[in-house]
Amino acid sequence: MTKIRQSNMNKGGNDTGNAQLTRKKSYAYMRAAAAVGIVFLHTFQCNVEAFQPMGSAKILSIVVRNGMMWAVPVFVMVTGALLLDPDRRLPYDRLFGHYICRNAALLFLCVFASRWMDEYLLKISPAEKPLQFAGNSAAAFLTADGWQTLWYMYLLLAIYLTLPMLRGMVRGMNENDLQYAAAVLFVFQSIVPFLANMLERPAGVYLLYYTVYPLYLLLGFQIGKGMIKLRIAAAWTMVCLCAAGNAALTVGCFLFGWSDLIGELGLYSFPLTVVEALGIFSLFSRMDRAEIQDSDTGQAEQRTGFFGKMLLAFDRYTLEIYLLHLFILQGIIYGFGFNPYSYGLWMAVTEAVGVFILSYLTAWVLYGFGRWQ
Repeated sequence: MTKIRQSNMNKGGNDTGNAQLTRKKSYAYMRAAAAVGIVFLHTFQCNVEAFQPMGSAKILSIVVRNGMMWAVPVFVMVTGALLLDPDRRLPYDRLFGHYICRNAALLFLCVFASRWMDEYLLKISPAEKPLQFAGNSAAAFLTADGWQTLWYMYLLLAIYLTLPMLRGMVRGMNENDLQYAAAVLFVFQSIVPFLANMLERPAGVYLLYYTVYPLYLLLGFQIGKGMIKLRIAAAWTMVCLCAAGNAALTVGCFLFGWSDLIGELGLYSFPLTVVEALGIFSLFSRMDRAEIQDSDTGQAEQRTGFFGKMLLAFDRYTLEIYLLHLFILQGIIYGFGFNPYSYGLWMAVTEAVGVFILSYLTAWVLYGFGRWQ
């Protein structure tokens, strides 16, 4: 969800302006597709938690949810590709003013608004007195005691706070060092935790970084710099096998009672999720590499079709879509009490599409209203 304006994309670095434009379009495609994936993930997850469907409806809903687990890692990889780039200047005033403080303010507003919505609008929770509500909202912001779906905003804060350290390390590492770091993080933050949880035995060796997200940042940076290059066939194979594996394991958890595994499938450190996100990021990074020669100017231009233009339009509001869809989904489920499983699984898919479109249109209207003022 990290966005770099066009004027900033052409500043600094050794790449040409056209290469910078190409890279921006690739990342825009990824962010837009990931936003769609997250809306689907949350729609099915929230519906399962609220309405507790049974049988095939529950299994297929969890299959869809787990099938969208690549979305957040792709967002983080785009952030790594953009903000770990040593050629891109990131002074402290911009880091704190544009990224950290802005994100913290948005998060506080979302926590405040979500609590107000639950207590006064939807009446899910008992209403508090104004001073008590303000104090508890501030406490909820500091302790992450709000909607679980807001966790990504806390992750962004953690990434932005550690960016100077990560950028310093990346700047001092060569290609072999970066590949070694990615391999070690994959082993100890993805494979080892998975095996330890399945075997119910703690791992004796651990890393100072205890989450998988630095791995995604480094992978995004290395793919963006061309240090990791996957052939299209290899990337497609990784994506298809991992998606099929996730679906098969999810179904197997319900059919054979693999209770320990179902929790692992919902983690962003699950090995198949890491590999699938790597493949998807690699595929999207190739989407706009084909260039055509303009007969009038003689300059290389990118071919952007309808699908590409649609993704670029979505990308303008990816952060807003992420925040707005949480409130829209909450209103549909708890405000209107709409249960899509009463009509069939197809209605849950329709609901996810509708939530995404409504979130995009709301963001578009709000930005348009701001421009009119």
